[in-house]
Amino acid sequence: MPKFLTHKLDIERKKRELERNRKVLEAKIASLYADFESEESEAIKMIHTEQDMIKRLEQDKIEMAVSRKTVSKNTTTSKLKK
Repeated sequence: MPKFLTHKLDIERKKRELERNRKVLEAKIASLYADFESEESEAIKMIHTEQDMIKRLEQDKIEMAVSRKTVSKNTTTSKLKK
């Protein structure tokens, strides 16, 4: 087999190998990206849930404070009437 033909075959083999490696790399990147998107989605859900919980706790705290003031005023008013 002539030497130039051997070189040509080597070049073609290397091109195929590079293309195969590129596809493997692209598949790995796509898989990593999909994993990240899934983790990101879960993290965002958890963050929203925690933010909602904090808002509810803050609102409950405000409502309790208002309720205590109302109870305190009513207690004071009823004591004064006696």
